[in-house]
Amino acid sequence: MAPTHTAADKMSASLGFDACTLDYFLTSNGEGKLLRPSGRTGKKEIWIVDEATFGATRRIRKLMQLAEKRDARVLFLGDHRQLESIEAGRAFKQMLDAGMGSATLSKIYRQQSNELLQAVELAYDRDISASLGKLRKEMVEHYDSVDRHAKISQDWLALDKNEQKNAVIIVTTNEERKEVNRLVRAGLVKQGQLSSEAKKYISFANRYLSSMETRNVNFYRIGDVVRFNRSHNVSKKQGSIKQSEYFDVIGINIKTNELFLLSRASGKQIQINPNRIGGRRAGGIDVFEQEAIELRRGDTIKWTDNNNDMGLKRNDTLTVKFINNKSVTLQCNNGRQVEVNTKELTNAHFTHKYALTVYGSQGDEYSRVFALLDSKRINAVNQTSYLVAISRAKEVAKLYVDDAQKVVGALGDRLGDNTTALKKDNVQNFRLNKTVPFLL
Repeated sequence: MAPTHTAADKMSASLGFDACTLDYFLTSNGEGKLLRPSGRTGKKEIWIVDEATFGATRRIRKLMQLAEKRDARVLFLGDHRQLESIEAGRAFKQMLDAGMGSATLSKIYRQQSNELLQAVELAYDRDISASLGKLRKEMVEHYDSVDRHAKISQDWLALDKNEQKNAVIIVTTNEERKEVNRLVRAGLVKQGQLSSEAKKYISFANRYLSSMETRNVNFYRIGDVVRFNRSHNVSKKQGSIKQSEYFDVIGINIKTNELFLLSRASGKQIQINPNRIGGRRAGGIDVFEQEAIELRRGDTIKWTDNNNDMGLKRNDTLTVKFINNKSVTLQCNNGRQVEVNTKELTNAHFTHKYALTVYGSQGDEYSRVFALLDSKRINAVNQTSYLVAISRAKEVAKLYVDDAQKVVGALGDRLGDNTTALKKDNVQNFRLNKTVPFLL
């Protein structure tokens, strides 16, 4: 199992059997896709968790409690120096600090050039200045963000078609992602790789609010779209909420912590406190931002949700083959084509895939990486995001920065580690003998 669908899919491909997400496993009470060979009931179980640093503290704790009940062993695989859970805590690192037994693989196999390999190794050792020094020849400085975005787009577009398929632009914010995708697509139209005809659609971009944030209306915005992932009885007067029902946020009352919602399906209005309805269960409410998105024949897009009837999964890469007023025909990497009814709300979960955020790129690998690093991005540019960005590359990692010296200073001060409220003594209360981490 793994915290993300991407990691679970890669696990399935590597091991030759189905893996599932951590959430799926927990909600099925440990029964989800658990392998039990015929004739071997009652044997000991071992649960393998890949990309364990992505697991939020609450979920890891629940998994360990379930393992204790089942007398199962848990093998965690991960790298605590890379990106951690969006939600609170860093359970994987805390368990290591508390003395949980571990084995470490220290040899790096992905990087194929000595300079890039040394840059990654130095970044692991937190010697950021030396690491950046190894990539100095692959660094482009533009103080103005407009020039920086234009240059990184031009360099990606200068690759031939086959090279583009194995190259990625990595950015640190959604604003940068949208702008760079716009510039790249404009260039692809000029090159004739995208059709001149375009259609505009509305897509839903997940805001990835934590469980705590979904319970507090201060984190919602007028115009957000929310989806409830289970049914709820609101009141006799207001009726009920159906599972997977979508609502627009039309009002917010901060004093009473209430949301005023308008159903996309029925047009009914309801008034709820998300701390009482939906928000208390992990993943109970998804909150989306609406985005106007243009599609052209030939576009590469990323699917961003699993709740559909077409078998599309989050992070699937798809190519736009045909477009019309009612539907879009998409081709999967395996050649399968899917006709998507764009009027269905469950089919509004996609985005362009030319530039990815650091979070969106973790777990992937490419021959070439073009990475944007703006020293002024205090909350997004740090040692962790830098390490993840350059370590996606097998051959070349090229950096586009505002000021090389400022980036060195900024990365030196910002670790990018999650904060935690648990002391070491509290972590040791877990039965650590039931778990074995394996660091990759």
